[in-house]
Amino acid sequence: MSSRIVPILLLCGLIAGLAGCMAVPDRPAVVDRIEDLPVIRDRYAGRLSRIFVGMSRESVLEVFPEAEPVAARDGIDAWEIAMIQTYVLRNDSGSNLAYGQGLEGARVRFDRQALWLYFRDGRLAAWDDPQTWPADGDVKVHGWE
Repeated sequence: MSSRIVPILLLCGLIAGLAGCMAVPDRPAVVDRIEDLPVIRDRYAGRLSRIFVGMSRESVLEVFPEAEPVAARDGIDAWEIAMIQTYVLRNDSGSNLAYGQGLEGARVRFDRQALWLYFRDGRLAAWDDPQTWPADGDVKVHGWE
């Protein structure tokens, strides 16, 4: 009898251990339309206000440690800050949201937004939408004059 219990206990321990390692996604936002989702510039406004043109890459990456290098062109390196949100449209025809029964059957959607940090010679030259490369001598930081 004990020979059966040991494998079962080991299997239960393995399943419990794996369950603890799984990433459980946050509950999706329920919105009437995609425009109601938070915008990346608003979500990161506090941290974006802490970076400035001429700041070293190392200092910028202390503010945005999640930034990833994505491209390089004409002596400029681009690093990306991305935000992925899950959401459900309130009037989704396949859901019970309209009847107050929760998210069962709702189509979960994903919204990805990104900003790029542009570095020239190891210094921040600009930050803006992806693929909006600064020209030589152009210092552009979205929303700043």
